[in-house]
Amino acid sequence: MCHFSRGQSYNLVPNASFDYATSCPRTEGEVDLAIPWLNTLRTPDLFLVCAENDNFKVPHPRKCTYLQPHSGEGYAGLTTFGNTREIIGVPLKQPLEKGKSYFLQFWVAIDDVCSTWDRGTFTDAIGMGFGEDNYDIPDFPALEHRGTILYDTIGWTAVYGCYIAHGNEKYLFILNFRENDQTLAVSSDPAVIPVFDYMYIDDVAVIPMNPYPDSLPYCGDPIRLAAFIPEANYRWDNQSTDSIRWINGGGTYTVQVTLGQCSALQTIYVADVLSAIPADPSLVICDGTQTRLQPSIPGITQWDNGQNAPTRTIDQAGQYLAQISNECGDFEQHFDVTAQDCGCRVSAPNVFSPNEDLINDLWRPYLQCPTLDRVLQLEIYNRQGQLIFTSSDLEQRPWDGRFNNVLAPTGVYVWTLSYRTNKAGVVRTEYASGDLTIVR
Repeated sequence: MCHFSRGQSYNLVPNASFDYATSCPRTEGEVDLAIPWLNTLRTPDLFLVCAENDNFKVPHPRKCTYLQPHSGEGYAGLTTFGNTREIIGVPLKQPLEKGKSYFLQFWVAIDDVCSTWDRGTFTDAIGMGFGEDNYDIPDFPALEHRGTILYDTIGWTAVYGCYIAHGNEKYLFILNFRENDQTLAVSSDPAVIPVFDYMYIDDVAVIPMNPYPDSLPYCGDPIRLAAFIPEANYRWDNQSTDSIRWINGGGTYTVQVTLGQCSALQTIYVADVLSAIPADPSLVICDGTQTRLQPSIPGITQWDNGQNAPTRTIDQAGQYLAQISNECGDFEQHFDVTAQDCGCRVSAPNVFSPNEDLINDLWRPYLQCPTLDRVLQLEIYNRQGQLIFTSSDLEQRPWDGRFNNVLAPTGVYVWTLSYRTNKAGVVRTEYASGDLTIVR
């Protein structure tokens, strides 16, 4: 019997503790020796146990501070306050996914006060942000330490929090996002103005809070779901608190993952592919509209038009074929799509009572029109044929029952509505009309 094991690597930051370098640092500005870290701005530094230059040798960086790595054999350093700022960056192992939750963390330590040019400055601001490339330095942080001065020169302070991705974040950056006048800064000598601060960074982490696959096939053998998030807590729908869950059939499974102050609920859909391959679906769409086709079998999907994607958007009737490959084998799913003229339906209340009691004080017609392009004009006339109201935005500007800022008298009124439809590229102007009665 085979057992499939499924899970995701927990940290998306490569070389997160700066331990692996192409060579030992010899001078300033060599954080890029710790590949794939980058000197995004100016000359951030790398500190390793193997350094021959005492300025960059752990545990006595810059010949003064005593600082052991938070883990491993090294760490990075950068200026965060003063006339010269530095930034370090790194490409993530994979882009962040829109709407997904991530646990962010890095550890920071402060340079000791032991040189005249440092002048004993301590500050509060350091943060992490994301961009789509190495030049896309963000204006705002995804995670930030602010509000309390960082003083610890022999230990490490954790900076951590939650982040919901916008999508396609590919690079991570660490820097002070605040201008000097927005940064809290003090000097160990009250008579000296703060001019410069330097911080050390170690163990950078971006951890997906959805550590399991969102969907996977069940092929008849047990599936072992395993997460690799250290110190996280888990609670499954069966009340288990283990990070490992054995799956023995299709179904929907949920798990709450909590790490620090970050928590996310993940739903895992398991399709029982072999015993319950779904029938080919038949769909009906309205002429001129679009719909999205999605196979009910998870896996790598190729469509009959050569497209490789889990879904396909179509706007025409016809036969569509999806070929799906997964651990269970190769499968096909056919979609039979027919189209019909759904038309446009306009409905409107025929009684209206605008009297400023906040009940039934606004009136507008309602459109059910899958091919609607836009509303052109709503017009309302009194019994004398006088135009008393117009609007081209029914949602934002319905009729409030007024004419020239005065409530219209009770009685019968006539309305007309013109709107434009776009059915498969054919644009038409259509009309509807009716009457309404104002009562009080």
